[in-house]
Amino acid sequence: MATADEEKPVDPFSCLPDELILRVFSFLQPALVHLPPVAQVCKRWCGLCQDSSLWTGNVQRIDLSACWNLVTDRYLEHVGKNCSKLTQLNISGCRRITDRGLAHVANGCKKLRNVVIHACPEITCQGVVSLAKQCCRFPRLRHLDLNGCWHLTDSGLKYLAVNNPNLEYLNIDWCFRITDKGIEHLAKRCPKLRHISMAHCFSVSNRGIKQLSQNCPGIAELNVSGNFLLTDKALRYLAESNTVSLRTLNVEGCTRLTDQGMGLLLQTCGRLERLNVRDCRNLSPDGMWLLNNNIRVEGLCQREIPSFLCS
Repeated sequence: MATADEEKPVDPFSCLPDELILRVFSFLQPALVHLPPVAQVCKRWCGLCQDSSLWTGNVQRIDLSACWNLVTDRYLEHVGKNCSKLTQLNISGCRRITDRGLAHVANGCKKLRNVVIHACPEITCQGVVSLAKQCCRFPRLRHLDLNGCWHLTDSGLKYLAVNNPNLEYLNIDWCFRITDKGIEHLAKRCPKLRHISMAHCFSVSNRGIKQLSQNCPGIAELNVSGNFLLTDKALRYLAESNTVSLRTLNVEGCTRLTDQGMGLLLQTCGRLERLNVRDCRNLSPDGMWLLNNNIRVEGLCQREIPSFLCS
């Protein structure tokens, strides 16, 4: 009678020597995308996936968001050591990555232009500062998404702005520790900003919008949704300074805005194309008489406004 071990089927792949398995793994390119899930199969594969021969090449773009539950600091260490030509990195939702992993990338990837760190709860203000500190030596960083990095403070934003004056895109949605002071540092140090999203930054008021308007005249897209401290003064500041550049404005949930402020904005910002006023309770159709057919309005569908202008 056969024993349990004799009846157990043999996996032919497991019988291969490490050299051949490494050769098979070498065809999984880009390695930074495919190796993390492979390493979870068994201890042997996990060990083989750390072999330095697999982590070479001229990779310029890495998106690890699909492996959010697998990627750790160890993988970012490999990125920092072997991907010196990296220009774009997306680690959205990678909850196991910490400041240490981000530091590895910052130290080794000097050509970064586009970084997305959306919803990485273990990355703190210190991690963002380390990234800013290293990128300042080679100021190529243009696009930075810190959506949901709630550890970020005004001092961290100041350091980021001082060391990365060429920023054009910044997302700090839900970074609720940011105040007008942080926005002032950002505006004065990053005059090239074209897209700024700071939804649900509850401590940002009219003063912060004033600084952005005066120091960043090229802003084309602005998202301040959920910032209930904003009043018509904020719209007036935008109307005075961003009359040519502003294309998209999201003020959803800014309940203190009124028809008077919106009317002034629409009268002066002639190139505005998209406007979100959903849940702005003090805005009525009567304040929208200056709308033209080139503006797409979201959230205010009443009889006075043609339906094709609303979504």
